[in-house]
Amino acid sequence: MGKRWQLALLALVSAALFVLAGCSGRQARGLSPEDNPEHHYLVGMNALEQGRIAEAQEKFERALYLDDEFSKGYAGLAITCAERAKRQSDAGFRKLEAERALDYLGKAEKESDSPEDQFERHAAAIRVHTLLKGKGWLTEAEDACRAGLSLKLDERRLTYYQGSEALSYFLGVAYLEGLEFQKARDRFAEVMNAKREGKWHEKADRGWQKTDRVLRAMAGITVGDVGKKIAVQDAVSRGDLAALLMDEMKLDRLFAGRIPLAAEAAKKAEFTPADVLGTPFKEEILTTMKWRA
Repeated sequence: MGKRWQLALLALVSAALFVLAGCSGRQARGLSPEDNPEHHYLVGMNALEQGRIAEAQEKFERALYLDDEFSKGYAGLAITCAERAKRQSDAGFRKLEAERALDYLGKAEKESDSPEDQFERHAAAIRVHTLLKGKGWLTEAEDACRAGLSLKLDERRLTYYQGSEALSYFLGVAYLEGLEFQKARDRFAEVMNAKREGKWHEKADRGWQKTDRVLRAMAGITVGDVGKKIAVQDAVSRGDLAALLMDEMKLDRLFAGRIPLAAEAAKKAEFTPADVLGTPFKEEILTTMKWRA
């Protein structure tokens, strides 16, 4: 009888421990006080900022292992997948990563219980749409920024972003990517005016200087998309310059008769520099090389 009583007592204790573990949530899996979702999320976001994508993914997945309802973990994974998609040259893999990013955004929205969670999700949405550049991506980024700025926040709980001006900064980045230079400069200015020395102040200052330089350079002239894309680059290759000449100045038409026609040029064994072979502007470079002054 004593043995049966011991077995019954053991079963009762085990059941109680199981219930307590269930009530305490996934954080009971943590190995130490620092092994918690918020810590791993913050480390993951910092890793993302430094371009360490694999490490960031590992941290976000650990956060979600500890708490599968942790919305910030899903927001972080959404950005991670979007970063992977941007780096993919294979269209199939890129599409797969893009779908994962949008799926994680949806999960982050579903699990958002507080204004601060919603803010993190909107910030992630701006960044994801800027990276993926799907249909209507800039409008999606604008909508996310507007929604995030309408929230009533306790900024002390924004462990990574630290202030609502982060949304203006990332929308400024989106405008810069979308070649909307005036709007980008205005957004960067908003960030610098929001706080004297906020987390995003220095980055916004660099963005403002870049867009201001581009706007002043383009003042009074009409520049097409190729010219705008080249204008935001810190350095210009001869491939970029050739593309600019072809697109903006219509060099092939301007020097018609002095640049051989494609059929005629194809018969000539002209020298092709080795560094031209791998550039997407190969044809533009070869066309400019055919010009005889």
